[in-house]
Amino acid sequence: ADTEGVNSAPGFSRVGEYWLQIAKIGTTYTCFRSEDGENFKEMFRFEDCGIEAKGIVIDAYTGMTEGYKLTLKNLKFTDVVNNGPKATVIDFAKEEDASKYEILGKSETTAITEDGLPLVTTLSAIEPAGKNWRNGNDMLTGDAANTPVDMVSVPVSGDWTATLKVDFDTNGAANGNYQFFGFFAVAGDDYQNMVGIRGGNGSLQNC
Repeated sequence: ADTEGVNSAPGFSRVGEYWLQIAKIGTTYTCFRSEDGENFKEMFRFEDCGIEAKGIVIDAYTGMTEGYKLTLKNLKFTDVVNNGPKATVIDFAKEEDASKYEILGKSETTAITEDGLPLVTTLSAIEPAGKNWRNGNDMLTGDAANTPVDMVSVPVSGDWTATLKVDFDTNGAANGNYQFFGFFAVAGDDYQNMVGIRGGNGSLQNC
């Protein structure tokens, strides 16, 4: 989408729970954030961007230090119209809800826990995380390009508001910069047309 440049909002300033929200009406998407699940602040808007979402993807990836952890708590769909998503609530701590989503590039260590579905930041993703600051080269090239690890995918259709609850934990990672978390609405399986929120503890940005 043409976002007319990258816009930033404050990132995850503390360890703990956050709520991120994408509201879709036609091909307009509005992104919000909240620290209590009740009071949401608008961050970005993609006006008539031309993307008709077929799925929502959730990914954790990095341009520098691996090891940060984001635990997915739940994903809720409200304001559903025009034959919207069939699964209105996904509880990532429940095994019986696992059929409502797919984990692409699932690693052996990824498993549902009583707290939710933990995603640890990796170097593979569908969305460029800038430069690999360790060597100055583009990060997502070769085997890492467009090859997500432990990315959650949920099919959608119609119009909806999707609210994602996550728990953010530094998990012993050494550096606080360039840790990315992606919450995107995507148009197809090639992930070249998508809109949504990326970011981490440094900032949250439009994508």
